[in-house]
Amino acid sequence: MAKERGKVTSISWSQKMLKKVDKRVLEGESRSARVERDLQTFYDLCQAGLKAATLRFSRSEAMVILDAHWSTMISNYPLLLSPLLALDSEEGLGVHRNTLQGDVADAIKLEGLDTKYGIDGEYLVAKLGACPQLMLLGLYEWIEQARAVEDITKVVSVFKADTEGE
Repeated sequence: MAKERGKVTSISWSQKMLKKVDKRVLEGESRSARVERDLQTFYDLCQAGLKAATLRFSRSEAMVILDAHWSTMISNYPLLLSPLLALDSEEGLGVHRNTLQGDVADAIKLEGLDTKYGIDGEYLVAKLGACPQLMLLGLYEWIEQARAVEDITKVVSVFKADTEGE
């Protein structure tokens, strides 16, 4: 249990996760303090990654990324940040450096999202392939958070305007 401002909060952990947390707890440190610090680090990394992404991608490119994942639940960041060796299929979908790149490439090819948003799909796929993992983490977290927002224009407004330089 963790106390903050007089409020007690309880979190249920799987035994596997609890063992991971316990391995990270420093001498004299509580589990709560360790988890709080780790979560703060995670949130800071996500924010830094998203900030970098907002400077690399335009609003229309962000809409393609978001649209490509709108119906996809992202539940395993480590898997998503690992290199993806996609199976070739009849549609010619191939190997991509990361799952975000592969998913966007597939959505462009199968759903025409590049045409829908007026962007160069091949260029976007190449940019996603060159993304460092920190930027990918920021984008994945942004996609997850965007699901709770009704006005998508607010979500993509953090990205550079489509007319700004590359």
